[in-house]
Amino acid sequence: MKTTVFGSGAWGTSVALLLHDNGYDVTLWSKFEEEKNMLRKSRKNPLLEGGIIPDDNLIISGGKYGLSRGFCPKHSGAMSRRP
Repeated sequence: MKTTVFGSGAWGTSVALLLHDNGYDVTLWSKFEEEKNMLRKSRKNPLLEGGIIPDDNLIISGGKYGLSRGFCPKHSGAMSRRP
C-alpha cells in the first residue's frame, strides 16, 4: 500500500519509518526544499536518534509543488480536503 507522511521532523520521520517497516511504500514530504535535499542526500534525520532512512520504498519529496492535487498541508502535518 502507498502512503504519504506530511512533515519530515522527528515525529513524521518516525511514523514514516514505522510504516516502511510494516511493508508500506512511503513518501516522506517536507515543506522545506533545503530539508528535502539534505534528507535525500544523507538519508538521515538529525532530529531523530538513529533516524536512518532506508533507500528502498521510502521516497523523500517536498516543496510547495510536491503535493498531490486536491490536498493541502496544515501545520502539525495534518491534511484537509479543499472545498
